[in-house]
Amino acid sequence: YKIIMSGLHKDAKLTAVIDCCHSGTLLDLPYSFVANEASAQKKEEDSGFFGSLAKRFFRKGKRSEDDINALPDVTMFSGCKDDQTSADVADTSLVFESENNTNSAGSAGGACSNALVEILLKQEARISNAALVTEMQENLKSRGFTQVPQLSSSRPLDPNAHFSLF
Repeated sequence: YKIIMSGLHKDAKLTAVIDCCHSGTLLDLPYSFVANEASAQKKEEDSGFFGSLAKRFFRKGKRSEDDINALPDVTMFSGCKDDQTSADVADTSLVFESENNTNSAGSAGGACSNALVEILLKQEARISNAALVTEMQENLKSRGFTQVPQLSSSRPLDPNAHFSLF
């Protein structure tokens, strides 16, 4: 928090992807998205699931409203929960395959980052922040990884808002 957040101007916008062990609350942001197996199951059963996602954000910590209002606009996708480790994948060439690919077969990379890029490359339409982190979780689980990516923010985040780096 001190290294990254303290240097940002109040009007700055940052989207951080932190794919390392024990990174769930690395930036100590006051809002977190709660997605777990129960909410993923609900998504499959209830077509209105993403319409009610705002209820799945909660404020944590003991920051005052003034402290929160002074924070820059930060959204963080972390590789796992605080009590988990982040895995690597041995070969990122399938996800990062392109004419200008400098990765050779066998280039290692973070499993969460790999899932994020894979999902974004497959999207034909824009994807919401909540859908992105949920799909990242599902992608990793289907590939046998136990880590659970997290989404947190410095401000209340509309989970239906489209993912954007801008």
